[in-house]
Amino acid sequence: MRNSFGENKIFSVIRDCHSSLKWLSQEEGISEKEAPEEHKENLKQLEKLGIVYKRNGRSLGIRWQRLRRLVERSGSQGVPYEPADLVEYFAVTAG
Repeated sequence: MRNSFGENKIFSVIRDCHSSLKWLSQEEGISEKEAPEEHKENLKQLEKLGIVYKRNGRSLGIRWQRLRRLVERSGSQGVPYEPADLVEYFAVTAG
């Protein structure tokens, strides 16, 4: 029960930060300083969850495998593999 509550909370944060996740998926490799102000706070939250990371301490990237594993653990059927489909999964499931 505790684990599923944690997953729901993580999914909630990812859904709330979906626009920033989508933006980063299109701009991957951009430095944190170059990120628009409206995305910076969301990117920090996603970094705390281990979904966004800094390459070489500067450029931002997405941990795609971490996102896939979260979806798999939620019990969803047909986990998307392509990055664009995976980002859209969180938009579709946003409620």
